[in-house]
Amino acid sequence: MNSSSFRRRALLVASAGLLLLAVEAFVSHVSWNTGRILPLQIIPIAYGSLATLALVITALWFPQRDGVVRIVGILGLLVGTAGTFFHGRAVLADLTGVALTVRHVGNTLKLDPPIFAPAGFAGVGLFLLALPRLRVV
Repeated sequence: MNSSSFRRRALLVASAGLLLLAVEAFVSHVSWNTGRILPLQIIPIAYGSLATLALVITALWFPQRDGVVRIVGILGLLVGTAGTFFHGRAVLADLTGVALTVRHVGNTLKLDPPIFAPAGFAGVGLFLLALPRLRVV
């Protein structure tokens, strides 16, 4: 496999990952009783959707261009880090002032926003930033 083919496939795999993360964010952020979503919660949905489109277009027609891939990667790191911060803040707020038993911490982690789900955006972003340095052997 040559480097262009590898890069094209890597971008398509990353775009599939971002699409799945966007769908997961949509499902978990929409209030299904009211059909509403908070403005900040639109960010991972919009980023995941637009980043998917940008990576597919880049993979199919411009696989050797690093600019779009770099921007998508940096934005992924930012969206993932911010989401992890906001989710973590909610968990910490629910754990403040209570006994930190295994049962209470486990129930809090189960019912609160997932701390590490947004880190998926950061992981894909990191992969995209590393992609130009990967070599096909």
